[in-house]
Amino acid sequence: MSDSDFLPNKDKDAVTWISRFTNVATANSTMVSIPTATLGTLTTTNTTFNNSILLVETKKAELKAAVEQKNQNRKVVATQARTLNRYVQGRTEVTDKVKLELGLSVRPAKPSPVIPLVPEKFQAYGDSNGVNFISWKAAGNRSGTQYEIWYREGTKAEWLLLTTETKLRYEHKGVTPGTQYLYKVRAKRADRFSNFSAISVVYPAVSVNPLVMDKAA
Repeated sequence: MSDSDFLPNKDKDAVTWISRFTNVATANSTMVSIPTATLGTLTTTNTTFNNSILLVETKKAELKAAVEQKNQNRKVVATQARTLNRYVQGRTEVTDKVKLELGLSVRPAKPSPVIPLVPEKFQAYGDSNGVNFISWKAAGNRSGTQYEIWYREGTKAEWLLLTTETKLRYEHKGVTPGTQYLYKVRAKRADRFSNFSAISVVYPAVSVNPLVMDKAA
């Protein structure tokens, strides 16, 4: 059996074991024959050992309290710093350069809204089958732009929204052959609109010349 087998692994258990050992050895000094001075030294060393255990426990408690206090202090200072950050960020006078020097983030500038452009080359023509064909050019509008097509029958009816498209053409089906239709289109992005295009007029279709167009501003 090695020397370490009889000693408990836990520190406090080891202190208890040594105290019991010295007590039993003192009570049976004749039989054990360990000098009193030797047992006294062991007792003193055991006391020092026990005091160091108590010191570690105290330091651990102090460390725990110190960590908790540190975390609380961080919350307080972080709250104050965030409040000042919001204050500085809200001041238009503070330049991005100064914000960076302060260690603050520079918020990216909001992209300018895309202004839709008036569609070009808008035209409409009809046939005798009750379909009016409508088309236009994007005129520089980006992909994803929507186009509102408005129409009215004759020149006295009210303008109505026919449809909203992302393509550059539309077939207005179910129209009444022989009835005049007026069309116009405008581009739309989010809540912004372009001006309307020129008006394109579809007159009644005939067999010889099915397309008669009249554009007015």
